[in-house]
Amino acid sequence: MKRTSRQPRGAALIIAMLVMAVLLLAGTTFLTISSTENAIALNERVSAQAFLLAEAGLNKAIARLNEPLLGSYSGETNTSLGSGSFTVTVATAAGCTLTSARDIVATGTVPVAGGQAQVQLRAILDQISYPFRWGAFATIPNGVETGD
Repeated sequence: MKRTSRQPRGAALIIAMLVMAVLLLAGTTFLTISSTENAIALNERVSAQAFLLAEAGLNKAIARLNEPLLGSYSGETNTSLGSGSFTVTVATAAGCTLTSARDIVATGTVPVAGGQAQVQLRAILDQISYPFRWGAFATIPNGVETGD
């Protein structure tokens, strides 16, 4: 009687461990990609919120300058709106040939983990159409900063 050679018994365990390692690596990769995508989406959302807050501050400045009974409007600081705030400064526009022109800087700020998202809009306003109505002639976004 001849004996047949048998396969080593530990080969199935090694193959199973290699397959498990590959699956673990793939799972870890997918989790990392998912958390990165969530961070990108959060940054986009707070940047958009900060821009809209700055725009709201700019529109509020125009509305306040258009109120005839109010007199003058010099801006406001840290006005809460939603989950963030805006700050508006109003000054006489420097270097502008129009004497009534105003330089408006509106900053929208939204807190985010690790810091804040901030957008600053700058506009030159002057009276248009008829006296005592104000409108923006130029809006210059000064950038979006996210972080500390």
